[in-house]
Amino acid sequence: MPQGKFGRILTQLQEIVGRENVFSDPERLVEWGRDWTRGFIPDPLAIVLPKTTLEVSSIVKLCGSMNLPIVPSGGRTGLVGGAVAARREIVLSLGRMNQIIALDPRGMTIEVEAGATTEQVQDAAKAVGLYYPVDLASKGSCHIGGNIATNAGGLKVIRFGATRNHVLGIEVVMPSGSILDLNRKLIKNNSGYDLKHLFIASEGTLGIITKASLRLYPPLGALRVSCLGVRSLTHLSRLLDLVSTRGISLTAFEFFSEAGLALVLEHIPGSKRPLREMCAYYALMEVEESHGNQFESWLEGAMDDGMVVDAVLSSSSEEFREIWSLRENMTEAIGKSVHVFKNDLALPLSAIAPFLSDIQERGTRDHSLQLILFGHLGDGNVHINYIGDRSLTEEAFMGEVNRLQKHIFETVHELGGTISAEHGIGLIKKQHLKSVLDSTELELMRGLKGLFDPGNIMNPGKIIDLH
Repeated sequence: MPQGKFGRILTQLQEIVGRENVFSDPERLVEWGRDWTRGFIPDPLAIVLPKTTLEVSSIVKLCGSMNLPIVPSGGRTGLVGGAVAARREIVLSLGRMNQIIALDPRGMTIEVEAGATTEQVQDAAKAVGLYYPVDLASKGSCHIGGNIATNAGGLKVIRFGATRNHVLGIEVVMPSGSILDLNRKLIKNNSGYDLKHLFIASEGTLGIITKASLRLYPPLGALRVSCLGVRSLTHLSRLLDLVSTRGISLTAFEFFSEAGLALVLEHIPGSKRPLREMCAYYALMEVEESHGNQFESWLEGAMDDGMVVDAVLSSSSEEFREIWSLRENMTEAIGKSVHVFKNDLALPLSAIAPFLSDIQERGTRDHSLQLILFGHLGDGNVHINYIGDRSLTEEAFMGEVNRLQKHIFETVHELGGTISAEHGIGLIKKQHLKSVLDSTELELMRGLKGLFDPGNIMNPGKIIDLH
C-alpha cells in the first residue's frame, strides 16, 4: 500500500477513536495479529480500539469505502486461526468495550459489551446471587463477543449447553456500518426469523457483535468433584451410561489421559498426582452436594465391579481446586512441547472409545506422533493434541499431522460427528468443511456470506471463501 494512502487511513482512524487508540508499530502488529494458533505469520495493517458501537460503525463504514478487510479481535484465545490477521487487515479490537451495562436480578438477565471477559460476567452474576454457566479455562481473558462468535462450550455443557443457549439478544454492526438490535432481552419472541442465531458461531464473518444480553441462572449448590482412574477408553465411555441410569445429574464430566497428566505434573508447579495408582485414563465427575451420597454409593459399586481402578472425592475446597487444576492446566502444559497442533471434534458417545483407540494406534504406528487426549466427554467433545519429537522439523511435523488429520476427518464424517465442536473453523479447518457438509449446505453458507457481506470485508478467508 502506498505510504501516502496508509497515512491517510491512520489519520482517519485516529479521528474516529483518538490517536492513542490506533497502533501500527511492528511489535503490537505481531501481538494483535495472531491468536493461539501457530503456523501463521501475522501481518495486519493497523490495530484500532473503539470505545462505542458508533465508533465501530464509523470504522466499518470507512473500511468498506476503502475496501479494507477487517478482523474482529477479542481475547485472541482461539485455536483455529479465526483471529489471525495475515493479509494487511485492520484489526478491530473490542477490548475497550468491556462494560457491564445492566443487570436484572428479577429477570435473571445481564447486558454487557462484547469486550467484557467471561469471568467479568460470572463475577457480576455471582455478586447478585446468580450464575452464568459458560465456564472456560481461558475465562479471565476470553471475551463474551468471542464466546458468542464461536459458540463456546466449556466445562458445564453437559448441564447447561453451549453459549448459544444463553444468548437472549445481540447488537451487531453490519458490513455496511448499520447497527442491528436483535431481540435484546426477551425470552420468547416469534416475530419472524431469529437472525441472532446466524451471527452466533459465525466467527465475525457476517458482522461485529458489540453487545449481548445473556440469560442467568440460580446458583448451583455446593459442588464436589471426583477423579476416577480407569484402565481403558471402553471403561471410560461406559461411566457416563452407568451414572445416567442412576439418575445422578452431573454438572461436568471431563477426561484426560495419563500422558496428559504427566505433562501437567512436569510443567505446572504444585501439581500432584491425584491417585495412588497410575491409570491409562482419568475421569473428572462433578456433582452438586445434594447428590453426594447417591454419587458415593454409585462410585463404590463401580469400583467393586472393576470399572474404576481408584478414585478420590473432594472433601474440601482445596481438594476441589487441586483436582480441577489437573484438567484446567492441560492446555498450558501441552503448550510447553516443541511441536504442538490442536484439534477438537465431537462424536456420538457410542463411537468415542473405538474412534480414539484407532487414532491412538495410528498416531504412534504410522505417524510418529504422540497424541494427548482430553475433553468434555459428557457432551462428546474430544480434544486431540498432536505432539512431535524434537528431531522433527516444523514442516515434517505438520506433514505427519496433516496425514493423520485426513484419516480422522474421514472417520468423523462416517461416524456422524463434526470436525469442530467448539473452536470453530477459522483458517485451519476451512478446507475440511467439505468432508462433513454437503454441497448444498456449503452453497447456502456462501450465499449468506455474499448477502450479508458482498464486499467481503468481514474476516475474509475464515470459514468459507466468498468466491
